[in-house]
Amino acid sequence: MKCYHCGCKLGEEDTCGRCGADVRLYRKIIRTSNAYYNRGLEKARVRDLTGAAAALRTCLDLNKRHVEAHNLLGLVYYEMGEAVPALREWMISKNLKLRHNIAGTYIKDIQENRLDLDSMNQTIRKYNMALRYIQEDSEDLAVIQLKRIIIVNPRLIRAYQLLALLYMRRERFSLASEVLEKCLEIDRGNTVTLRYLKEARAGIAEQGRRKQRRVSHGEPEALKEELNGDQNIIPVHVRGVATYFMTAAYVLSGVILGVLLVFFLVVPGVRRAERSGYQEQLRGYEEKISSRDQNAAALERQIASLEKEKKDLQDALNANTEDGAGILNAYGVLLDIMEAYRTGNLAKVVELYPSLNGEAADQAKYQEMVQNIKNDYEGGLFDRLMAEAAEAREAEGEEELRRSLADYEAALVIRPETPEAMFWAGNIYHRLGQAEEAREYYTKVIEEYGDTEWAGQAEAQRNLLP
Repeated sequence: MKCYHCGCKLGEEDTCGRCGADVRLYRKIIRTSNAYYNRGLEKARVRDLTGAAAALRTCLDLNKRHVEAHNLLGLVYYEMGEAVPALREWMISKNLKLRHNIAGTYIKDIQENRLDLDSMNQTIRKYNMALRYIQEDSEDLAVIQLKRIIIVNPRLIRAYQLLALLYMRRERFSLASEVLEKCLEIDRGNTVTLRYLKEARAGIAEQGRRKQRRVSHGEPEALKEELNGDQNIIPVHVRGVATYFMTAAYVLSGVILGVLLVFFLVVPGVRRAERSGYQEQLRGYEEKISSRDQNAAALERQIASLEKEKKDLQDALNANTEDGAGILNAYGVLLDIMEAYRTGNLAKVVELYPSLNGEAADQAKYQEMVQNIKNDYEGGLFDRLMAEAAEAREAEGEEELRRSLADYEAALVIRPETPEAMFWAGNIYHRLGQAEEAREYYTKVIEEYGDTEWAGQAEAQRNLLP
């Protein structure tokens, strides 16, 4: 044990031999911290992960420089399926003790298995999506999502607990009990799991009592009597040879009658239907020809109108070349934005938006389209960009990742103070191997949005950069 004031190694005295500081209270705090560490270690050995995490956090409250406690708490978090808190503890430990620290091995293992880390991060996002499904009363989708999470990350305790809650809400207590038993195999001392399991078992018992009451009241669906050979006699039928001949005769007569019915009743009806179909097709062709003639006439009128507009615009250009060029350029920008909307290239919309000129032309149609684009830019465009970016980043191809990156950066043009978009832009640069761009985004999230959840994730990811 070293002195908290000068760092000198302490002996058995109550004061430091070098600086004279009183170390009685300090010694007591360190010993209490070590006791909590030992308690956490014992609980972790018997897979009481919740109790171990609580004891280790208390240990670190007393002594934040306890390297072994940071390492063990990181392992506990990792075993519970929480990769980001685990990385945070190991990074703190590594900063406290650079050499001969097993935390470096843990961090290196995660760096070499990026797919596992990405999978864990994906499960956290899918868990949050399951919560949104529940808030939107889409519990079936939430159940499907949670089952997928458990397949990818079979140690994520929160997913087991939420799935069990959904089962209990539907009174499927047996399934809830099975899920919670699996959860206890991971963390035997989780009080939330134990409380849920108690409720599930109570529900199973109540269902058993209700079933017993239905049986006692003689409800048909609840009565399942065993068959008794003396009371239920199954008769045996023996056919004679004549019976088979009669059956064959009946079958043959039925076949003949069926053929006659088809010939005299069905075939004439089919022929009438065919004739009716031909007549209907003929009428359809006549209507198409008539409609085509009408469309041709309408197109001729439109062409004439466009020719007149063209002449008017040309006259305007000849009269005032500068104003005319401005109008044509404004229309060109508007058409490019509309084409970007049509092809789903929302990032292009954001890129072209500053060039949109609402005062270039006073035509009602032009003004209406410009106003619609402005309303969308200030309204729902940001949310659609974030949604499309999130969908594209799930893919493994470079093209999809770059499309997701363009959407996130476009979203930041609309709302620059969005740490979520900054983090994912940095994450995609990271996955594309562009470390400097990734570091720039991660650092901005950490420095400017340190009080958000994204800052912790950004710090963990930045530490993985080469």
